[in-house]
Amino acid sequence: MASAFTGKVLPWFEPCRFLDDGRLEFDNNLTEQQIKPAVMARKNFLFANSVDGAKALCIHLSLIQSSLAHNFDPYAYYMEIFKKIPHCKTLEDYEKLLPWNIELDKVRVTKAA
Repeated sequence: MASAFTGKVLPWFEPCRFLDDGRLEFDNNLTEQQIKPAVMARKNFLFANSVDGAKALCIHLSLIQSSLAHNFDPYAYYMEIFKKIPHCKTLEDYEKLLPWNIELDKVRVTKAA
């Protein structure tokens, strides 16, 4: 929505996009529910005592959540990518290991909730 005076988009209009499309969520509750276990346990994580440890932890939690979002068993997914990582040479090789690129017959699929 443009202002009648300036013709520019008002700063509050962009956050209101959910009013235009009913498929859009107006809050981030689902995301907060998904990360709640990690947030509640973060003080217990051994390797989050440094910046590098926190980055590594974020990578692992991201891979676990991505595998769960694709209905993969996280353990089987990790075992599959750990077998293939030593053979990766290019960025494309690493991209083949992402959950949406991996072969489904290699990873056990979890039951849908």
